[in-house]
Amino acid sequence: MTLDFSSDSDELLVHTAPDETGGHDHLSGTYSVDESTGKVTVECELNGHGKGDSWTGKVDGDHLTLSAGSDTLRFHKGDGDHSHK
Repeated sequence: MTLDFSSDSDELLVHTAPDETGGHDHLSGTYSVDESTGKVTVECELNGHGKGDSWTGKVDGDHLTLSAGSDTLRFHKGDGDHSHK
């Protein structure tokens, strides 16, 4: 799963993990960053429908950790190719 944060708005595009055919889905959401605390809030159903759609966390170097309830996801900053060939 990858997260693409728009630098022009609060929009977020999620590329889900590849399925058994090698394809993936897209999810749309929004994000905000509290500049004073560094807290990141993501509004998107990252773990699927009904499994938490409000995630909070912090950036630590090149890593973003987001939590919703007892679920935690960790992302590493990168510039992967998300083109659809």
